[in-house]
Amino acid sequence: MADYSLKDQVHFLQAQLNAVVSRIADLEAMIGHRQEAHPGAEITRALLISAREILTGSQFKQLNQFLSSIRKLEPLNDASLQESTSNLLRDFYIAEPALSLGPEEKLVRPGGSPSASIGIIMHCPSQNKSSNHFFDYENPSVKLLIDKGITTSNAYGFDWHWRSEIHEKHRKCPIRDYSPELESLHEVLTLELIKTLPLPLLIIAGSCAWKRYVKTLSAQAKHVKVPISPGAHCSFVLDYHSDQLKRISCHIPHPESLFYNKTLEWELDSTDLALVIDCSLNLVLELTGQASLATTSHFVDIVRTNRKYRPKYPLTSSSPTVKHATSDALVSLTPSSLINAQRYDQVCNGLTISHAYVKEEEALGTHLTLSQYEQSFVDLALQAYGVVAHDVFKKGESLAVTVK
Repeated sequence: MADYSLKDQVHFLQAQLNAVVSRIADLEAMIGHRQEAHPGAEITRALLISAREILTGSQFKQLNQFLSSIRKLEPLNDASLQESTSNLLRDFYIAEPALSLGPEEKLVRPGGSPSASIGIIMHCPSQNKSSNHFFDYENPSVKLLIDKGITTSNAYGFDWHWRSEIHEKHRKCPIRDYSPELESLHEVLTLELIKTLPLPLLIIAGSCAWKRYVKTLSAQAKHVKVPISPGAHCSFVLDYHSDQLKRISCHIPHPESLFYNKTLEWELDSTDLALVIDCSLNLVLELTGQASLATTSHFVDIVRTNRKYRPKYPLTSSSPTVKHATSDALVSLTPSSLINAQRYDQVCNGLTISHAYVKEEEALGTHLTLSQYEQSFVDLALQAYGVVAHDVFKKGESLAVTVK
């Protein structure tokens, strides 16, 4: 380090020290609770505790019976369900192209069995779709769900609005460009499927589909929030009809939100988004007898290990908290060293800061030196993005551009 000033050497050493502390915290987290997402059995117990606070005695009894019998449910006549579903789809595939003037082959095809215990509705299920089939393994969002355990063998999946759209740039629901008649046509098909098919466990991904689904619920439906971390919770709806529990629905972030590394309408970082998805799906898979220890923290592990999914915050910022059956109080699983590690970086948006540095470099016509960066940004580059400032400057590159 002879070529660097004493001040620069201090910066390098401080950054390395902070990286070591952060790594120790990560290792302690792995040892203390290797599986950050709660298993389905724990989420089920937590759901019961949260639901007990808002349900009547009769409704709570119904919930217990529903949870204990879900694995024993006998599928309805698959042939009759398949026929009624096929008729609905056939009529829609004829009417929609005539109204939208769009190609029929661009309409999404549902996947799985209509008599499945699990339903999955995910509007615009792709970043870049390679086909019009819902369970398309080449589709990044769907691939994550399939690898978690939501497949054609145990679930029936379909889009809320059925025409494939390229919408990555604005990431807004394309229904806003539909005519009222076309929108109604899509809505009617989806609502008919929800009404006709049993789907006792229903997963809805994304805020657009969830908001529309909530509007269809009866006054008897109960919304239950299950805390899973200091700033995150799983959202469930217990759909009662005439005092009978027909379905449990859960709302998860669209897996696409992890690709963009943004919170969109969720006030969470990527780690908590992944935690919500994992815990919600763990409950669904547990209730159907298909939970796997290997995929308990599938989404959380992806965020932790794959840089393109990395959150803007330090990866140790999210530790699970759940209501345990032994207490109604929140129990935090956060090791003390993780709490200390969080203090090293209070920067909430590293990309915004790096953009400002890039603009400054453009104005100066040269790269900034290490001493011209705030130490917090140097730490952020290491802890959240895996960028070592010393290596960047050694290659004569810009730290801001590398992070950006």
